[in-house]
Amino acid sequence: MNSIVVVKNNIDVNPLVSKLYNNWKDWNYMNDKDRIIFGHNLEQTKIVPLITVKNSFSCNVKDNDKQVITEFLEKYSEVKNLFKDVKIKKPCRTGFMKMNPGAVIKPNVDDGNYYKTRDRYFLPLQSTYHMLIGGNLFRLDPGVLYWFNHHLPYGMVNVGNTVGISLMFDALHNKNNPHHFIK
Repeated sequence: MNSIVVVKNNIDVNPLVSKLYNNWKDWNYMNDKDRIIFGHNLEQTKIVPLITVKNSFSCNVKDNDKQVITEFLEKYSEVKNLFKDVKIKKPCRTGFMKMNPGAVIKPNVDDGNYYKTRDRYFLPLQSTYHMLIGGNLFRLDPGVLYWFNHHLPYGMVNVGNTVGISLMFDALHNKNNPHHFIK
């Protein structure tokens, strides 16, 4: 199995980037406590959640498949259009991620029951990233939607000179998810 697949090229990300800049306060939606509760314990990132884990103090977020749709999914309706365009039938956790230049997400593996039944997609909107997956280094450019194997160790760094903004989302495993049709 591949560790990363290009699902779609040349996506016009400018409308989303413009909307995020015009609503910069949205990055303050989650405080540090929320980030930990909702499974976004990433020190060098900020998250705008569109679909997120339902708060549960009795269950680790890695094992919690209950989700909540936030007001941001309607606000950023371009994301729903992207799901339709690439034929994502059952989106799960979805959010925008912001990383400063040089910011790093340390290598990790998505383990737990939630992740066993999900595919992971990543769409850089602004800036370029390097992603290390299973020991291989990949360059991820804005406007390209990628599927990647989040069951392998992966980490990333924003190698651009500007704030990195991306969309990361999960979808229920499905033989019709778009990465299965890429040769």
